[in-house]
Amino acid sequence: MTLKPAIAARREKILDAGQALMLSHGLAGVRMEAIARAAGVAKPTLYSYFPDKDAVYAAIVARLIAAMRAAFVAGMARDGDLAARIAGALSAKSKLVFRLLEGSPHAAALMGEKGRLAASEMQAFEQMLEREITEALAASGHETPRQYAQLILACADGILRRAARAEEIGPALRLMVGKLLA
Repeated sequence: MTLKPAIAARREKILDAGQALMLSHGLAGVRMEAIARAAGVAKPTLYSYFPDKDAVYAAIVARLIAAMRAAFVAGMARDGDLAARIAGALSAKSKLVFRLLEGSPHAAALMGEKGRLAASEMQAFEQMLEREITEALAASGHETPRQYAQLILACADGILRRAARAEEIGPALRLMVGKLLA
């Protein structure tokens, strides 16, 4: 469904406001009234877009997943050897998440919310990552592509969680994927 430009812009403004508030105050610390105020819309307008705070959060997560998917797909489509493409794709996705959560005192809690509010969407996204990497590895002749894909994704998740700066992510992923696929 394609929204009219004014409606889509207002929806994005609401999501931007909700995202900023959730990053600074945590999901539990945000009320619909605060989202409406930050977005510059009346509460009835907000409720016409989203029935509750969980729906706002789910829409924010869906928007993030779409951005991560686009970053990953673009990275996999680049030129280069398979290890460089996988590392680049995962780096683009991971840096997007890191920069979003950077500085938020509620980053860990918000990431944990994926299990409660956006579990099916996150699970589908993670399955897509595994499937794409598995297919790429299989096409290049790896004997156990699914296991390698799972290992790469687990290591990438660990690198993202332990990174102190976004600039650390790319080199660490390139090293890890390069060593695993050597």
